[in-house]
Amino acid sequence: MNYRQIFARKEEEKKKLLVLNSQLDNQSGIYIFTRFENGFKFAYVGQALHLLDRLVSHLQGYEQHIDRSLKKHKLWSKDNPNGWQLKFIHCHQENLNTIEQQMILDYATSGYQMLNKTSGSQGTEKFAIVDNQRKGYLQGKNDGKIATIKQIKVYFDKYLDVIIKQPTNKIKERKLKEFIELLEGTDNGNKETRVD
Repeated sequence: MNYRQIFARKEEEKKKLLVLNSQLDNQSGIYIFTRFENGFKFAYVGQALHLLDRLVSHLQGYEQHIDRSLKKHKLWSKDNPNGWQLKFIHCHQENLNTIEQQMILDYATSGYQMLNKTSGSQGTEKFAIVDNQRKGYLQGKNDGKIATIKQIKVYFDKYLDVIIKQPTNKIKERKLKEFIELLEGTDNGNKETRVD
């Protein structure tokens, strides 16, 4: 996809959001997605420095639980009464953490099933509110890679030897070192293997 196609897709998503809530803009604030189906109430509360841009990223993303749910249930319309509805409030960026946490608490205590994984905030005061919730795609992919590397390490620790194909050279020696670091979990000094 080239730049023009990406830009056009973003503009298309913005139009969908503005149809859903014509007052939406790109100021800082708190956004609330709500959905109702078969007597159940669902909600997701988030914060953004630029509301419209952040909401577009949810519509185009796959990482967060709300991203996947937006793709599955779509936005609310007369033809889709079980879709996600959108509310928002403007607030100064200094107040985003406090207001987001309060809104999550308010919706949770009002009987909504929250799609938020944490109590909100970008700071250290947040905590998990849901145990064993599905992981995001990248987190699951990274966990799978780590588990695979651990299993390969067991094979080499118990049953196999690592040798350099002959003739040896500096590139092969460097690759052997990188392989050992990967198995040991150091991967260039990082204790955690990352998938970006």
